[in-house]
Amino acid sequence: MMEALSMSGLIRSLSLFLVAIISSCATVNTPISDTPSENITATKDHTTTMHVASVSTAVTNPSPANTDPSLPDLDVPSPEKKNLKKPATAIFLTTTPSNEKTEPVAVADPNRSIWEVLQSNLSLSYDLENPRIHQERQRYVKNPAYLNKVTERAEPYLFHIIKSLNEASLPLELIALPIVESAYKSTAKSHHGAEGLWQFIRSTGKVYGLQRNWWYDGRRDPLEATEAAIAYLKRLNKIYAGDWLLSLAAYNAGENAVNRAIKKNRKRGLPEDYWNLKLPKETMKYVPRFLAVVSILENPDIYDIALHPVKHTGYFESVSVSGRTSLTRLAQQLKLDKKLVLTMNAGHRRGITPPEKKTTILLPQEAAAYYQTIQSEIAEQIEIAALTHRVQKGETLSHISKHYGIPVIKIKANNKIRGSLIRPGQKLQIPES
Repeated sequence: MMEALSMSGLIRSLSLFLVAIISSCATVNTPISDTPSENITATKDHTTTMHVASVSTAVTNPSPANTDPSLPDLDVPSPEKKNLKKPATAIFLTTTPSNEKTEPVAVADPNRSIWEVLQSNLSLSYDLENPRIHQERQRYVKNPAYLNKVTERAEPYLFHIIKSLNEASLPLELIALPIVESAYKSTAKSHHGAEGLWQFIRSTGKVYGLQRNWWYDGRRDPLEATEAAIAYLKRLNKIYAGDWLLSLAAYNAGENAVNRAIKKNRKRGLPEDYWNLKLPKETMKYVPRFLAVVSILENPDIYDIALHPVKHTGYFESVSVSGRTSLTRLAQQLKLDKKLVLTMNAGHRRGITPPEKKTTILLPQEAAAYYQTIQSEIAEQIEIAALTHRVQKGETLSHISKHYGIPVIKIKANNKIRGSLIRPGQKLQIPES
């Protein structure tokens, strides 16, 4: 058994080495900006859509327009037409049995890296030599600093996400999705209104329990959004009988779009696998891009890319804070980087926790422990007694009252307003509840 595994590993390593040699021959070198991709759009059937690109050579539009400004189009030759009806080595992107996973995932181990754990627990099978994967991989190979920067930004979230994927029995390789979707920016927002690490649009976020109000947006909450994304991916994979290509396509283009494409091929007597489906242009690059990232995470040395070192251990802890807590003031009191605290808690849209109730926020583990010891001492310094609101055109006292959760009568009294008339540009002091 061990000899068979060793031989299999040797063959895979040789394959990767050959692919790397081929990759190194490319001459195109375009920079990758740090702008998150526009990966989720609203569809007519109100399902979340993420960019899933065909991994097959069987694509009717071999050079679709790139919708991701962070990854410019490269001048890579398209597959010849005569090959368009031949699927790649594997028709379906499937997973290996869970008993083949050999390394513990749920147990934190600061002596190991996240990348070691991932590489020891791979489960997706795909064709490394697929030209569409190669095309997308070249973007990263020719811009090696990009993935180093993104994986550094991902550090606070990786252990939680990989542990959550493992608990849900999903492929650990899915940690690559936020790299493609948001470059691991919890504050990322697309032109289509998708937000957060997993780029949910509002309607789909609502379906999966992500709350949104004036104070808070669950799509931007790393923990809540990850839970929702896992639930959605798990559901889609069940619908498509374990086929990850179709699952990701539906996560991108919506289930209705994928189902329509399957039905069209069925009527025409064409193959119904993902490689042969005609899907939206924006869907044509996502999967090869995802698989390109996965292949690099699996063997970064082969592609001369240095991933940011991330320990396989928890980064943050949840702590309870009072209403009206200023995240900026809290960061100052704990001597933390303000940007780190705000991005880890991006779900709190105003940088202040909602009034009237305690809220859970995330802090780096050591800072969380320290906060627990000085919580009572710094309570007054980190809480905001009153907020200033600038009236916007069309706003009423009723609107403002609902935003802040403060009764109209209190707002009027605090600002000495007799009637109900307020004007755009007027500054109102919002009192404590």
